[in-house]
Amino acid sequence: MGFAFRSDAVEVGDRVVARREYAGGVKSDVIGHVQSLDPLVIRPQQVGGYPSDKEAVEIAPDELKIIKKLSPRTIRNSDIRHVEEAIANAYPEAHQRWSADGQWLMRASGSVPLGPSAGFTPMPTTEILDHAGPRLLLPERIGKNGLPHSRPLGPEQVCYVGKLPDDFSAEDTDTAPAALGTAGDDTVWVVVPTAPASAAELRDTLRWGRAQGATRAVMVLEVPDAAARAIAAECGLDEHHRRRFATL
Repeated sequence: MGFAFRSDAVEVGDRVVARREYAGGVKSDVIGHVQSLDPLVIRPQQVGGYPSDKEAVEIAPDELKIIKKLSPRTIRNSDIRHVEEAIANAYPEAHQRWSADGQWLMRASGSVPLGPSAGFTPMPTTEILDHAGPRLLLPERIGKNGLPHSRPLGPEQVCYVGKLPDDFSAEDTDTAPAALGTAGDDTVWVVVPTAPASAAELRDTLRWGRAQGATRAVMVLEVPDAAARAIAAECGLDEHHRRRFATL
């Protein structure tokens, strides 16, 4: 298991995968939500990564081989691509272009692997360096091919995502508080560029986006504190995936 992402400490409530080893070397994985850390107790998840009422599993310290945080819900690679595509389209660059194989969007702020086969084909390192420079933007999972070539890695960023309610009332404003981006499935996203000071501020931004035709929202923050997480949750945004900038 890779630890380029979600290397922060496991907390009660986190969705995790824990590998345990029984006598005789038999190994098994438990995937679910942490109920207790000492002793370690995990309640196996429902399909999709949702909490369940299944019987909890206690794992003894001598059985635990590894434990790793997961995204709060099961996320498909295509979902990560759609979010990252919306962010890139919200902030286009004058000299960006796709790599010859169509898998990397090359841009000076950070070339990003948005093609569906980017994780299964060699990274076009020379082409990226020649066109855009050494900076990469690597979302978890879909950016795995860039990790072996990239040091140092920047701090983790967390993408919070949510659906905008149909009955969100419009906010009139002379200044756009965010940007709009469209993903490959034609969904219009409002992309929140900075950490809001309050839930009210974030809610006003989301209302503005809904008035412009957006149906979903994404906010990108460096691994946030409890207050920022609470603001996101209060406004209906949940952690989706993580990303890191890197240098070739």
